Amino acid sequence: MSQTINITADVMALQDMSQAELEAKWEALYGHKPRSISQPVMIKNLAYRLQELYYEQNVSGAVRSMLKQQAKELYVDKRRLQFRPGTELIRAYKGVEHRVRALDDGTFQYGNRKYRSLTRIAFEITGTKWSGPTFFGVDKHVW
Repeated sequence: MSQTINITADVMALQDMSQAELEAKWEALYGHKPRSISQPVMIKNLAYRLQELYYEQNVSGAVRSMLKQQAKELYVDKRRLQFRPGTELIRAYKGVEHRVRALDDGTFQYGNRKYRSLTRIAFEITGTKWSGPTFFGVDKHVW
C-alpha cells in the first residue's frame, strides 16, 4: 500500500465506493477476498484497517516505545486478584490456622516463602488442586 497522505479523505471515500470497489480495496488491504458481509460492515472494517496502517506507519519509534510502556503500566490482569500490601488472609484447614500476607510486588508470603499465586499456596496446604481464591474464601469483587 502506498503512503496515504490524507487519511480522513481516504476513509470518507469508502462511502462512495461500489461493492466491487470495496471488495478490491479489501483484497488490497487484507490480502484475501472478503467473506460475504454487508456493505456497512465492510466499510467499517476497511476504515479501521486504513487507520491502523496509517498510524502504524506514522508513529515514531520513540512514541511507539512510550505507548507500549504505558500500556504495560496500565494493564491490570483482571483474572488475578489484587490485594493491598499487608492484607492478611487467614484460613483454618484440618485444625491448623494458615496465614498469608500480600506483599508490595503482588506476590504472597506464606511461612518463610514467597508465592506468585494463592492457588499454589492452597496446593501447598492441602496437597490437592484448589482455586486459591476459593480456598481462602475471597470473592473477586471484595478486595
